[in-house]
Amino acid sequence: MENKKSYAELMKACAMTRKQSPELTMTQIYIDMVLQEVLFHHKREILQRKVDLALDQRNHGNFIHYSTLLNELKLQNDM
Repeated sequence: MENKKSYAELMKACAMTRKQSPELTMTQIYIDMVLQEVLFHHKREILQRKVDLALDQRNHGNFIHYSTLLNELKLQNDM
């Protein structure tokens, strides 16, 4: 189920964001960027291990699956 907000709720949230100090907002943006980077590296490491394991086990199906997921993750990060 999607969490959809009404126009009024979106406008209220926008107004509340504007009232916050710019320093706090920049801190939140920086924290979000750091967390996204950590999450990306963690996902990449897990997928790389699965690709390596598939290669070691000569499992063509798993190799194709995990290498495709790894490539998609890298493409998403480049955007």
